[in-house]
Amino acid sequence: MDSSPEKDKILPNLLRPLDFSICSPAPVPTVPFALLGPPSPAHQQRTLAQQDRSLRRTPCSAPPPSVHRSTPTRHDGIAKPVHPVDKPDEERACRIQRWRAPSGFLLRLPARDLCRLRAVCRLWRSFTYDPLFIREHTARHPGPLLLANFRDDQTHMHIHVVDLSGNVVKRIAADGHQLLCTRLDLACAETERNTCRVINPATGAAFVLPGVPIVGHRSDQNYSWPYSSFAFGHIAATGHYKVLRVMSWRDCIGFAQRQFVDVFTVNGPAEDAEWRKMAISENRVETSSAVVVDGVVYFLMDRVYGSMLDAGVDPGIRPDCIFSLDLDREEWRGDLQGPVSVNLSFNNIDDFDEYCSIWSQLTLADLKGSLALSNYCGYRSTIDLWVLAGFENGLWVKEFTIQTQSVVQMDGRRIKALFVLDDGRLVMHLGWTGHLLIYDPGTNSFAEVEMRPLDAVGMYTGSLLSLQVGDM
Repeated sequence: MDSSPEKDKILPNLLRPLDFSICSPAPVPTVPFALLGPPSPAHQQRTLAQQDRSLRRTPCSAPPPSVHRSTPTRHDGIAKPVHPVDKPDEERACRIQRWRAPSGFLLRLPARDLCRLRAVCRLWRSFTYDPLFIREHTARHPGPLLLANFRDDQTHMHIHVVDLSGNVVKRIAADGHQLLCTRLDLACAETERNTCRVINPATGAAFVLPGVPIVGHRSDQNYSWPYSSFAFGHIAATGHYKVLRVMSWRDCIGFAQRQFVDVFTVNGPAEDAEWRKMAISENRVETSSAVVVDGVVYFLMDRVYGSMLDAGVDPGIRPDCIFSLDLDREEWRGDLQGPVSVNLSFNNIDDFDEYCSIWSQLTLADLKGSLALSNYCGYRSTIDLWVLAGFENGLWVKEFTIQTQSVVQMDGRRIKALFVLDDGRLVMHLGWTGHLLIYDPGTNSFAEVEMRPLDAVGMYTGSLLSLQVGDM
């Protein structure tokens, strides 16, 4: 490599600790936040055109030998016009060759090293900002990034992008909204007073959804202002992101709860840019238990059923029954029976205590794209983690049985499974303390992640390369 004063200054910097300010992208045209799905063909074409112009400014050091091509002629001897595609383009072929050669090497490097290499030259910098390159790199390096509300930020003014080492990669303004637990490349945050926003962590842009009331929902004036809860999911078939809102209404004395459900398409056509009223479910759902897996929202049954069980009244629904709603079709699906109460009966005196305690011990999660049901058994100090193998046949598979004596000091019901690492370890959130734990099934042991306590946490599936690092 030829040495130059500029390169002598740049290359030693690669050995220094990572400076995330290097990750700030070059000025490029801002893409509207409405374009939340995969980049459109027009956007990809503009991006490639920008890279093509950048590469054209860097000529090849050794162009391939020119190829002589005779001009085609017609039968009358007159020269036939050559279509531009048919013209020899050694320069373009050379640019493509130079583009492909380093991309294979760069795809092998972790994202942090690629952020450093952005300072080496304009060509490598253009690679690392290309959407297709970022997508391929993310597929090869699925290292976990988290979205989190820190507990010491009591007003929830920010959402933080952090890694499993506790490093804060980015801080995004949240304006008092609490993060939903999702597993997407976008985030969703809510308040209890019926406001919600969708946030793009890559750019910091936020889309504030319209609030309530909705015409037709408040026909009965005896009902007070509603409490709202939200769920956020992605429809792979259409690329749409949808927000589900469940409004819970109570009468003037606090009883006879009613629930209404609406859905909103964030990045759909203009005619869908409003809340759409859905059919009311026959059963009431526990809104805080919601989890979205592959475009389907799952709920546990409402706490009123749990209160009936605590009072010794059979609600007619088994405590581990799960309700589901299809975001794509925007309709309720059939109920799903959980595996915990299968061998227990409400009417059996020997099973009564265990049966009635099941509801308060359950949590739902999305593990590797499948619905997971976690059951904390206090008297055994264990967590059984079941994964749904098939919705139609209701088949569940027990993936983990975890001993919790060493980590659960207070309320073990607030342990929530988050995701499984590539090596099989399970990342969990201990709600009582706000700590992150990593469970190793090989050694049946826990390790605590050195990080500030968290009030809410989700998984960010985007790439570190796409993040505009810093405060937004």
